[in-house]
Amino acid sequence: MATKTKKVSNTKSKAKQVVVGKEVRAQAKFLKGSAKKIRRVANEVRGLPVTHALSLLKSLSHRGADLLYNVVKSAASNAAHNNKEDLGNLVISTLLIDEGPYSTRFRARARGRIFPIIKKTSHITVGVQSRGVK
Repeated sequence: MATKTKKVSNTKSKAKQVVVGKEVRAQAKFLKGSAKKIRRVANEVRGLPVTHALSLLKSLSHRGADLLYNVVKSAASNAAHNNKEDLGNLVISTLLIDEGPYSTRFRARARGRIFPIIKKTSHITVGVQSRGVK
C-alpha cells in the first residue's frame, strides 16, 4: 500500500491573501525554520501598528524576523492595494505561527548507531485591520 507524502520545498513559498470580514490576512506556508524560534520574534510584534512592526522586524538580527517581515509586509500591501486601506492606520490583529511537516534525516554515529536530524517547517498567518475596527 503506497502512502502519499508532501514534498517540502527549500525555497520560500509565496504568501497568499485571505479576506475575513474587515481583516486582511496573508499566509506563508512551509517556511524553513522551527515554529518555536519564530514565535519568540512574533511575540514582540503582536498587536503593534504595521509601520512600527516593520521597522522593528527590520532591525532585529534573527532569521525568524526576516520571515515575519515578508509576511507582515505582504498583508499590509494586500490591505492597501485591494481594500484601499491607509498603511499608517493598520494594526496587526492576528499573528499565528503553526508547525508544518518535518522531514527526518539520519546521521551515522559511533558503534553502528544513528541519530535523527529533524528538519522542521512552519506556517505563518498574519491578519491586519484598521484601528477603528474591533
